[in-house]
Amino acid sequence: MFVKRDLTNTVPTREGNMHFVKQGSGFPLVMLHPLGTSVWAWHTVIESLSQKYTCYAFDMLGHGDSDKPSRHFNMADYAQALDDACQVLNIHRGHYVGNSVGACLATEMAASFPERLDN
Repeated sequence: MFVKRDLTNTVPTREGNMHFVKQGSGFPLVMLHPLGTSVWAWHTVIESLSQKYTCYAFDMLGHGDSDKPSRHFNMADYAQALDDACQVLNIHRGHYVGNSVGACLATEMAASFPERLDN
């Protein structure tokens, strides 16, 4: 089963709590879902990826079990919230993978917080 209760948690950001699933061990792999979905977008691959990486699949704010932002969010806002979460979770560097809008967010993270992404 993909989401075991002991693998899910929330992390505070300046805009609200962000829900995430953490699974595996190894170098951090941050997984970013498409618009309108949730961590469930990764359920078919997280098990195998977690054999090599510590996978962090986040419900972006306004999605899944994360808090809804109190204002309209743009990509820079989502990146700031994700950076907040990564700071709290001590994810200093990692690989970022995204699907659709999740890929746009990974690109925004690379532009805004290049120190967080591994080559």
